[in-house]
Amino acid sequence: MLEEAEEAINTENIDEVQIAKPPIGEICILGIPNITLSLEMEIGSEYIPILVMQAALNAQVKDWSSELYVESTWTMQISYYNIKRALWEPLLEPVEVLKENEYKHVPWEMKLEVVMHSQENPINIDTTDEAANYKAIAQRQANKTITLSCTETLEITMSRTCMEMLTLLGNSFAAAAQTETEPSVLAKSRLESTASSYPGAPYVLHNSTGLTAKIVMQESQDFTVFRKVEDPQHNYKEVVLEAGASVPLQLKKGRHTAFKLNEKPQALILSIKVVELDIDLQLRVERADKRYFALGRNKAGNTLERTSVNALAAEPRGMISEVVMKDGAMQIYLRSVVQVINTLSVNVSVYYMTLSGNEVRLLSEVKPGGTLRLPLQAVHTPTGEIFFSVEGFTVSVSPFIWRELQQEVKSERLLQCNSKDKTSKEKFYLKAVGTMEQVFFENTNKQTFASSCYDIVLKPAVKMQNCLPLEIVVSQSGFNRTQTFKPGEMFHLSNLEPHKATIVVMMESYLEKCWVATENLPAEDTELSVWTFDSHDSPSVITMNLGMHSVDLEGTQMLSLYCPFWMLNKTGLTLSYRNYDDTGNVIFHPPIYKDPILFSFRAKNFFGKKKAAIRVDFGEWSEKFSLDVPGSSGVVLCKNEGRTYQVAVTNQLTFNSLTKMVVFTPFFLIINEAPFPIQYQELSRSGDPWQEVEASSSAPLWPLVEKEDKLLLVRVSGSTEHAAPFLYTEQHSTALQLNNQTGFRRCIFVPPSCKARVFFPRPEVGRGSSASGFQRRSLHVFSERLDIFLDHSVYPGPCQGLMYNTANP
Repeated sequence: MLEEAEEAINTENIDEVQIAKPPIGEICILGIPNITLSLEMEIGSEYIPILVMQAALNAQVKDWSSELYVESTWTMQISYYNIKRALWEPLLEPVEVLKENEYKHVPWEMKLEVVMHSQENPINIDTTDEAANYKAIAQRQANKTITLSCTETLEITMSRTCMEMLTLLGNSFAAAAQTETEPSVLAKSRLESTASSYPGAPYVLHNSTGLTAKIVMQESQDFTVFRKVEDPQHNYKEVVLEAGASVPLQLKKGRHTAFKLNEKPQALILSIKVVELDIDLQLRVERADKRYFALGRNKAGNTLERTSVNALAAEPRGMISEVVMKDGAMQIYLRSVVQVINTLSVNVSVYYMTLSGNEVRLLSEVKPGGTLRLPLQAVHTPTGEIFFSVEGFTVSVSPFIWRELQQEVKSERLLQCNSKDKTSKEKFYLKAVGTMEQVFFENTNKQTFASSCYDIVLKPAVKMQNCLPLEIVVSQSGFNRTQTFKPGEMFHLSNLEPHKATIVVMMESYLEKCWVATENLPAEDTELSVWTFDSHDSPSVITMNLGMHSVDLEGTQMLSLYCPFWMLNKTGLTLSYRNYDDTGNVIFHPPIYKDPILFSFRAKNFFGKKKAAIRVDFGEWSEKFSLDVPGSSGVVLCKNEGRTYQVAVTNQLTFNSLTKMVVFTPFFLIINEAPFPIQYQELSRSGDPWQEVEASSSAPLWPLVEKEDKLLLVRVSGSTEHAAPFLYTEQHSTALQLNNQTGFRRCIFVPPSCKARVFFPRPEVGRGSSASGFQRRSLHVFSERLDIFLDHSVYPGPCQGLMYNTANP
């Protein structure tokens, strides 16, 4: 039964329907004044925020039942914590605005507006004119408009300090995410691993002046003595700190303010009274910095002028307030203007000259990596001399006079300590490097010439790095003390006088020989030199030249013993190396020797252009090739017993940029990633035995065919049927077919190192299947023959899928 069809779109017969009007005046207001996201990191034994985002959201929605209107404002600021300055610095820059004749910083702002438009004149669809419909649609008003806008540019500041903090934060999260954290990852995620003396205390005051300091708690508006929750309540009136003492502090109740990133930190004042000098100090501790406080001059008739504290030179005296972030707390050090920093590997004893002028007094001992803040009585002496010594040696012959830093910004002194054993002529040398730093004058933001502090850094006079791939033994000529150093190790040679001493370096077991060099340390103006090592383990003396790089690094003579070239043999063959211009010096490198061979040149050509030649076994020498360009690669042809070997050569720069590593590998390499062993044979070499490559292993391929286009046959180990030959001298990827066997996927690629690799990856389909697929569908029931290749036909049936491999690549 047929019925007459009716037009789907017929605007003429639409009945008018009375639609109720939606309500108006709807409104919804949403306000979130503070959204804070904080990422914390463990520093010492405390967790402090490192990255903080503060945001606010204000939104208004109107008439959602009729003409929707949405208006919202999103304000955001992101800051990171600068641990060195103990300040919040912006990552997302705030916006500077002028308010009340003053520039202020406000968060960056973004606005979102959504407007729903009513269609007053709906579009009439004309079923006979398609062009008119397109024109009407193009001219119609949008039903909804979404506007996202911001008046200021979004500026992000990535400083070096910010990158360091983000790296530490990332390492901290990586360490926390691992169930069994590696020690290296955990060490990178922490800035300090030392245990805090006062865990939980936000502030710690250290008295390093050598005098007695007093804190009157009743007069302090900001601070009180720190106590834990479980500790009883105490109302301390005052705290007296003897020399070397410390006390934990915390803010009083009501002094905590809301956390605001764009505002200046609240001023925090710590009132200190120095008892012996009868002076009051107001210390600002809201951020990490250094401040100088003048103590005045001595006055005649002072009742204390005969004491060790007040019988000082007629120079301006001062005291330093140093605030640093350490162990998750603000450490406040009250000290003199001089401090000693020890970068040596041994403990150093510090002495100062007494008022008598002919006697030194032991002050303290500073550990490696430690800092000693000198008390006032050790600094303000008539001579300003400071002496040093180490265990087993006497006090330094000459002093370091810190007062000389008032005339020059930096001063270096080479100090010598003699051995306490009078029969020994051994000496200990150290470099004292003094620097002057200008700091803020009292509670102002100004720096004056008088507001200065001085650091004395103790450094080794000579440092040396072993840039060889083997251990070396170092000693001083004429002395029995020897030290053994591993490859890459950096060590101090504090018993050597810079640029003058004679040093003995020995390699005990390189190539089953002992090599010894006796050389003087390079002079100040000599950066590169050649050291000659001799071996007397053969009938004739064998020599080898190595390089010595010398540079003055912040007062320390830095030495690097290196070889210009390391030869790595990964060919599986015996190679020989020689300088192309030196036919007598030949170095053999058997395949069983896995370590690098040190390769250098004669002293007269040591810093010139380098060219070398190689050979396989005792065959012909190759053409000369350059060794000067790191990152280069190429192929060297070596002939031996009528056969040509293609050896790939790769030149790489090592970590110290002084040594180049030359790697020799086969130009063709077969990598078998299949779960079964395979065998290969060159085409036209049917008489050669099949070579086997085990599963998940690799093997070198040394072609015997001299043709430019080389073909290879492969088969599964234990079978007699092989796949069609394929070309392996060009880069391509294809599939190989084996009947009743797993198909191979073969990939050939030539990386920048010019080493061709033949890949046999794991099959992506099961055994008995193939690597490709084809499916033929038909609605008619009949057989159809489909020719894939001329020599290989398949017969897929209707609605039948078929897997296949290429028969001939």
